[in-house]
Amino acid sequence: MCIVCELSKETEVRHISVMIEYLDDKEFKSKLLASEGLCIPHYEMLSAQIKVLPKWFADFHIKRYKEVLGKLDKYLDNCNFSLGDKRPLLAYDEQLIWKKTVKILFGFEGK
Repeated sequence: MCIVCELSKETEVRHISVMIEYLDDKEFKSKLLASEGLCIPHYEMLSAQIKVLPKWFADFHIKRYKEVLGKLDKYLDNCNFSLGDKRPLLAYDEQLIWKKTVKILFGFEGK
């Protein structure tokens, strides 16, 4: 394995461990809730290391993932030319939802 990939993986594991330590910290919680949260690979990595996820943590991510899926549905409807005039118009951020979806599904590096 590439040494850089190996070091990167070790860093990810450390970051997940630190997040687990701070799940009950109010400041950490408020900063996480103000962020875009975790991609699915890191969410899975964290949830595999903890027996029970805090409800707020799971609810936040599920809500976020559902919002992105809703926007992705709208994006796909916009790409469906068989809808004709019924195709929804998209705001600029909605036109780029496919990029956000890829990052959520595979992480920033696309692994």
